[in-house]
Amino acid sequence: MSQAAIIPADLRERIHQLMSLLSLQHDQQCFPLLADVCRLAGVDMNVASQLYMEWRKSQQANIAPLPQSLPGELNQQAGLVLDHTWQQAQQRANQYVRSAQAAWQDERQELLAEQRDLALLCEQQAQELDAVRQHLSKALAGAALQQAASPLAAALPTVDQDEQLQSLQQQLAEAVQALAESEQALSRMRQQAQLPPDDQLPALQQEVDTLRSRLAQAEQQADQAQQLQLQAQAEMDALQHKLEQMQEELRTLRSDKESAYRAVANLRQQLQQLKQIQLATPEEQAERLARLKMLAFSPSLPSQLPSDTEPTEQIWKAR
Repeated sequence: MSQAAIIPADLRERIHQLMSLLSLQHDQQCFPLLADVCRLAGVDMNVASQLYMEWRKSQQANIAPLPQSLPGELNQQAGLVLDHTWQQAQQRANQYVRSAQAAWQDERQELLAEQRDLALLCEQQAQELDAVRQHLSKALAGAALQQAASPLAAALPTVDQDEQLQSLQQQLAEAVQALAESEQALSRMRQQAQLPPDDQLPALQQEVDTLRSRLAQAEQQADQAQQLQLQAQAEMDALQHKLEQMQEELRTLRSDKESAYRAVANLRQQLQQLKQIQLATPEEQAERLARLKMLAFSPSLPSQLPSDTEPTEQIWKAR
């Protein structure tokens, strides 16, 4: 028979109650000592050890889980800490949002200012291109009139004027196209100004960069067009100067030609008079011949003719 069956039931129950009482005295934070159980119950160590093990097993089976909810004071403290933490987080978040909004407003104002400046530059560029176009049209019209007015234009030195004018027109067309693209980009920027703030900044920045690039290209093309226009104007001025010189020479030649015609007319008149002398009587012939000789060799005859008739004087003296 085992030792567990020898221990009476009342003794087992009494010792278990004693152990429970000792455990309650220690607030159930630790088990009672085996020596205290033996001394208070008045049993030997073997019986006390066996009953002690049985009581511990029963205590482990009766262990209740901890409550899931926090105690009142701890719950109150945790609520205060949580509220304070939440308030601090809200303040930090609001400060960050306000600073981000202020930075966004500053950046937006800068972008709008750059947009206005670029729009003004585009308008100025358009005015300059219109002025260049008008000046070029006047220059082309003047060149066409000069070529159509004088047949001496064919005798002038040949220059590559048409190619330069075509190049100038092409540069001007490219500048006008770049200006149109800049105006379209500016219109897109104005449309994108109505977008939400989150979508507006990247789009505005991209359009500003694109518009700057196109504006730089338009300015470069306008400068090239202006240089070509200045070169064409200089060549046209040189051609105009040569044309004026040729026209002056032509007027001189025409004056010499008219003087020669007058001298020939005088010679024909004198020849007619000689023929009339031949048909007259000998006395009349002698008188008219003497008058002609006196008139032919008179020093006052060259002064009666124009100053630019040196060939005519030589012809007259030869006759």
